Amino acid sequence: MVSTTFRRKAVAYRRALRIPAFLVLFLWFCAGAIAQTEPGYRKTGRASFYAKKFHGRRTTNGERYHNEKLTAAHRTLPFGTLVRVTNVRNGRSVVVRVNDRGPFVKDRLIDVSQAAAHELGMVAAGTAPVKVEVVGSSSVSPEPETETVAQTSAPIEPRPMRVINTAYHPAPKALPEPAIKPHYEPGRVYTTKGTVAQVSGYGVQLGAFQQIENALSLCRQLAEKQVHKVFIRVDKRTKTFGVVAGSFNRRKDAEAYVASLKDQGLEEGMVRKFED
Repeated sequence: MVSTTFRRKAVAYRRALRIPAFLVLFLWFCAGAIAQTEPGYRKTGRASFYAKKFHGRRTTNGERYHNEKLTAAHRTLPFGTLVRVTNVRNGRSVVVRVNDRGPFVKDRLIDVSQAAAHELGMVAAGTAPVKVEVVGSSSVSPEPETETVAQTSAPIEPRPMRVINTAYHPAPKALPEPAIKPHYEPGRVYTTKGTVAQVSGYGVQLGAFQQIENALSLCRQLAEKQVHKVFIRVDKRTKTFGVVAGSFNRRKDAEAYVASLKDQGLEEGMVRKFED
């Protein structure tokens, strides 16, 4: 017979060997923060960006997220890692600093700040296919402004912590201002100039906004991408301003247009009926 004292000692020994679950998670979570930067890291995947509501909230490393800083969330790269994110659809790139963990969506590789999303030209689409490569490390985030420099035969050394963008991206053409500020009525469709549009059938909605200024901003981005025949549809129920591209009599033609817009980096289009 095993004595009671022996059984008690055996139970105490087994308990002593157990590592608390929270400690295991903590050590796994911190591994990325204390690991060495991976200089050869290079992966491709899909990027998304932080919603504006996260401005001012704490990131995983204790900093406060700022919409206008060039920062990012990555699942494993150490905090302070500088990575160059390149939008493979348009060739635009930006250097960001990892200061948060995420994204926690299966098909996403990295979450970038609002400022970085603008640099990459992915705000209208919401997500973009990207290439991510480690370029260094720093305790300070790069500045959000970019400089355009001319190509020369001699190499140009970038200043520390400054994003140098060698690609030329023409500014979007400004939409002409209407002579009289239009009044947008729910249930109606308007041109980008603010006049009532006589359209019916189906279009591809690429965004919906509470403020007309935000809808017009997307219209300017679409003009930059050479997306023409764009309308603003005021939803009769939600009173939101939907930005709709194209006008088709048949739904299947609008669905085919969704596929063509994806080739231009506009991933989030959905077919809407103008009369709804």
